[in-house]
Amino acid sequence: MTFARQSGMAVFILVLLYLPSASLPYTLPERLEYDLTWSGIKAGTASLDTIENGQYIQFISRAMSSDVVSVFYRVEDLAVSSLKKGPHKNLPGTLQLQVEDLGRTT
Repeated sequence: MTFARQSGMAVFILVLLYLPSASLPYTLPERLEYDLTWSGIKAGTASLDTIENGQYIQFISRAMSSDVVSVFYRVEDLAVSSLKKGPHKNLPGTLQLQVEDLGRTT
């Protein structure tokens, strides 16, 4: 590779590194879904959603036991975390938890 080509690539990489990012590294809304297993048996499901809600980006996590497992131990968990959008950084906002195990809500 010639010196000019190496220099051009180095400048290009430096410009990419120092440009402020105007977009998130993922698209909103986004949803991740998981199957929860215990000894090979499906014990439930879990999901993580990322959404925009006005000035906030919200992360919503849910976990639910399957019908079979719910007979012995019912789980319905919800966690919502918010980040306030800002011009320089996303700032922490709130965290809300709702945990329901065996019919008890905390």
